[in-house]
Amino acid sequence: MNTLKTIIIEDEPLALQSLAVILKKYCPVVEVIQTAQTIEDGVNSIQEYEPDLIFLDVQLQKGTGFDLLIQLENLHFEVIFVTAFSQYAIKAIKFNALDYLLKPIDLDELKAAVKKAREKRSFNFRNQPLEAFVANRDLYKKDPVITLPTSNTFEFIKINSIIRCEAEGSYTRFFIEKTKSILVSKHIKTYETLLPSELFFRPHQSHLINRNYLKRYIKTGGGFLLISDGTKIPVSKHKREAFLNWIKG
Repeated sequence: MNTLKTIIIEDEPLALQSLAVILKKYCPVVEVIQTAQTIEDGVNSIQEYEPDLIFLDVQLQKGTGFDLLIQLENLHFEVIFVTAFSQYAIKAIKFNALDYLLKPIDLDELKAAVKKAREKRSFNFRNQPLEAFVANRDLYKKDPVITLPTSNTFEFIKINSIIRCEAEGSYTRFFIEKTKSILVSKHIKTYETLLPSELFFRPHQSHLINRNYLKRYIKTGGGFLLISDGTKIPVSKHKREAFLNWIKG
């Protein structure tokens, strides 16, 4: 029986071990050849081992699985996302993932996803690049656009033009370069998830900032940020270390 060379990329050791055990017991066609817990190790493992399939956690240390994928040039493998957060589903679909599994993993859904991967391989898809995936990746890199639903319109906004976002209860107000602000009826956490983590950071529960519009970090007074539009944004004490790591990256 031909096996699927597989890499698991998951930053929680227990979840990683659990998935490996389940795959070995219930999905014998899957051969786990390597595991990784960080974006960097995941990229290196994929480049070295050239898997047929990867199981990819969405929320990783210092970024997301999407951040990992856009670093890769050769995408000759299938992707099954695994995460506890259902809001990632739409984004996973846009990245043309083979499948999407929510934690805790349903065994029947896992088997179905593995079966789908095996069928694609049997039809000689393994050595074909994921063209749609590459197209999305390149678009995402060059000049990505996000759709913002307002009360009576859908606004198509270039991500690079977003200066910052501010929570207004369960709503989020977007402040955009050369335009008025836009109020969207979704929580700021949604956009912390959707916007690329290398560009956006949430230094405070009410604020999400774009790195390109950050002018200064002032350490006094508890620490706050000066944004190019003149706004001063506090940095939460528990976010300070993460913020410093982010600006270094």
